Amino acid sequence: MIDKWREFQRRLDAANADSRLREFRELAHRTGLVEAYHANWHARGVFSEKLHVRVDRYRDRCEITAEVLGQTENGTWEAVRTQTRLLSLSEWEQVSKWNETCLWGLPTRDGADAVMDGDCWRIEGFRNDEYHEVYRHTGSLVEGGVDEVYELGKRLATLAGLRRFAEPDHP
Repeated sequence: MIDKWREFQRRLDAANADSRLREFRELAHRTGLVEAYHANWHARGVFSEKLHVRVDRYRDRCEITAEVLGQTENGTWEAVRTQTRLLSLSEWEQVSKWNETCLWGLPTRDGADAVMDGDCWRIEGFRNDEYHEVYRHTGSLVEGGVDEVYELGKRLATLAGLRRFAEPDHP
């Protein structure tokens, strides 16, 4: 049963990657986007939270946007706070270096068993007409998995001005 689930998940991930690549290509054509990274964090359990960080490099500038999302009464998520700023060249080079080691070289999923409560990071990247996504959840940490994806997400959130991950012991 687990093998069937993982095969289904692999096919779903591949279909999602194809769809997201088309979306990024369209956005690049329409806006001049050259490279992009989106990091989404979701805490699940009694208290749910969501954050979204977007780093976009255009032909003439680099921007970082952070969104804190809140859940409405009907259960949908919407931005309750958004902040955007330009990145310096040195900040962009750091982001590029982080993503090279913590995104592009990793598999989409690590195979860790899911857990009921906890949090997860989904980070996606687009560059050179390629798309890649990584997804890690608390089960990855419980099983002793490498936490490069968690570190990348926390670094991007901190660079964007979100202080949620300033605590050194936060997963």
